[in-house]
Parts: sequence; C-alpha cells; structure tokens
Amino acid sequence: MKTYSGNIEVVNQSAATVFDFLSDFRHFEKFLPEQIKDWEAAADYCKFSVQGMGAIKLSYAQRDPHSKIVVQPVPDSGFPVPFLLICNIVQSSNNTDQATFQFVIEAQVNLMISMMVDGPLRQFVEIITIRLKAHLNEELK
Repeated sequence: MKTYSGNIEVVNQSAATVFDFLSDFRHFEKFLPEQIKDWEAAADYCKFSVQGMGAIKLSYAQRDPHSKIVVQPVPDSGFPVPFLLICNIVQSSNNTDQATFQFVIEAQVNLMISMMVDGPLRQFVEIITIRLKAHLNEELK
C-alpha cells in the first residue's frame, strides 16, 4: 500500500459545510485537474476518463458526517489499480466557521507501477487540495 498525502489546509467554512460539499460528486468538477475528461456525475457516483489511464467510475465507500469521506472505484469498473481517495475534515475547536481538510490517496501498487504513478498521484492530490481550498474560501462565501 502506497500513501500520497496532501497538505492539511484551513478553510473559512465549517466542517459540516466542507462535508456537505464533498458529499455530492456533482460538486467535484469545480476543483478537478484538466487531465480529467468526459466528466459525468450524480450525487452518489461519478464517471470520467484520465489521459493515458482510461475510464473510471467512483462511488462513496464511507461518509462519516462532518469528519471523513472515502471514495473508491466501483467494483468491476475495470480500473486496474485499487485505491481509496480519503478526505479527513476537522472542525476548528475555537472557530465554528473554520475547519481543516486533508486529501490522502491509498493505492495498492507494486514497485514498477509505483514508479509510473508517484508523480501524477502526488500532483493530483496537490491540485485538488489547492483548488478545493480556493473554492471553499472564495466561492462559498
């Protein structure tokens, strides 16, 4: 298992607002990188393609209210690398309008695949972290 962790970021939104936003795949398009093509989403699943990797369909594996969201490939969707995309959310103890979040990818990759995907997965986590923070701080005011 290989782990790719983004920075822990502070946003000027409550943990409930961050959780509610991320609990609907239709919101994800607002902070995804340009490599994501053919985006389709409903509240509980999304489908898209990634340049050089093919199509993937994702669904929620876990939603712990206001604290954690886990996304995984839909079983039998044909995506070759098992992984989890996790977002940990923590409410600020001294400010009800502030929370932190962190994206983590846990992927089951062997050494050879790891060499090919390390850079793109680290970059993906960085991009979605930066864009989600900007969106939550600017557009949801």
